[in-house]
Amino acid sequence: MSSVIAQAPVRPQSPSSVKLHYIQALRGLAATLVLFDHILTTLIKYGDIPASYAPLFARLGGVGVSIFFVISGFIMMHMEGEGGHAPQAARTFLLKRIIRIAPVYWLATALSFVLLVLVKKPEPPIYLAKSLLFIPYFSSVEQAMYPVVAQGWTLNYEMVFYLAFAAAMMAPGRLGFLALTALFGALAALGATGIFGPTGNVGATVMGFYADPIILLFPIGMGVALAQRRWPRLFENSYPMLVAIGLVALDIMIFANASLHENALATLTTFAISIASVGVCAMHGGQPVGWSSRLWEMLGDSSYSLYLFHTLVLAVLNRTLDAHGLWRAGLYISTAFIVATGVAYAIYGFIEKPVTERLRRSLLA
Repeated sequence: MSSVIAQAPVRPQSPSSVKLHYIQALRGLAATLVLFDHILTTLIKYGDIPASYAPLFARLGGVGVSIFFVISGFIMMHMEGEGGHAPQAARTFLLKRIIRIAPVYWLATALSFVLLVLVKKPEPPIYLAKSLLFIPYFSSVEQAMYPVVAQGWTLNYEMVFYLAFAAAMMAPGRLGFLALTALFGALAALGATGIFGPTGNVGATVMGFYADPIILLFPIGMGVALAQRRWPRLFENSYPMLVAIGLVALDIMIFANASLHENALATLTTFAISIASVGVCAMHGGQPVGWSSRLWEMLGDSSYSLYLFHTLVLAVLNRTLDAHGLWRAGLYISTAFIVATGVAYAIYGFIEKPVTERLRRSLLA
C-alpha cells in the first residue's frame, strides 16, 4: 500500500532573508584593505617605511571605501527597494539602519574620545556631539573633515544616503530612486564646478564634503542591484572572490605612482573596479567555495567592527610595540592584523550582533 504525502508549497524567501555570501566576503576584503592602509601608514609615520609608498597605501583604503559605498547602495536596493511606498515603510527602513549603524559607532566614538583626552589631544565637546549625530565638521586634530573616529567620515555619507533612500521609498514605483540618482548626480556635478570650494575631506566646507564624486557610488550600487534582477547571470563566474581580488590588485598596481594617484582617471578607475567587484560577487549564488572565501566571509561578518575599532587597536599597539626597522615592521604588521581582526570578531560576537538583534526585537516587533 502506497501513500502520498502532500507537501505545502515552499514560500520563496524575501531578499532580506537571504544572506549574500560573496557580498559579505567582499566586505571582508574592503575592511582588510582599509586596515592595511592604516597599518602601513602608521609605519610611514614612525619612519619604518619610506614615505614614497604613501600613494600605494592610500590606494588600499580608497578602493576599500569605494567598495563599501557600492555595496551599501546595492544592499539597500536589494533588500528594501521593493519594500513599499508609504511613510511607515520609510520609517521602518530608517530605524533598521540606525539600529545597525549607530550603537556600535557610538561606542567606538566614546572610547576614541576618552583616548584623545588621555593623550592630551581632546576635541571640544561640541565635536563629540556632532560625531554622535553624524554631522561633519573640520577637525583641528586631524586637519580634515573627520569625526572623533576618523574613518567615521564615511558614515556621514551613509546617513545622508539613508535619509535620501527613505524619502525615495515614499514615491510611486521607482520615481523616487530616479530622483535620488538625479540629486546625487547634480550635487557631484556642482562640486566639480568648484562652486563649493574643495570637495572631499581636506579643506572642504560641509557642502564641499557632500559634493564629492564618491557619493555617486551609492546610486550606482542601486543600479547593480537592478541589473542583478534583470540579468542574474551577467557577471556570474565560479571564482568571484578571486576575480574581485585580481581587479583590486590591478587598480592598486596601476595607480600607485604618486603622479597618478590624484586625478580623474584614477578616480574613475577605482569606481569601475569597485562596481565590477560588487557585480561579480552579487551575481553569484550559493555558499562560498573553498576555505579562503569562507575566511573572507568571516571577516565580512565582523567588518563593521573591524572598520570602526582597528584604529583604537593600532593606537594601543603604537604605545606598546616598537616598530623600528624592517624586521620589527614585519612584526608590527602581523601583530596588528591578528589583534585587530581578533578584537573586531570579539566585538561583533559579544556586542554588535547581540545588541543589534535585541534592538530589532524590541523596536521592530
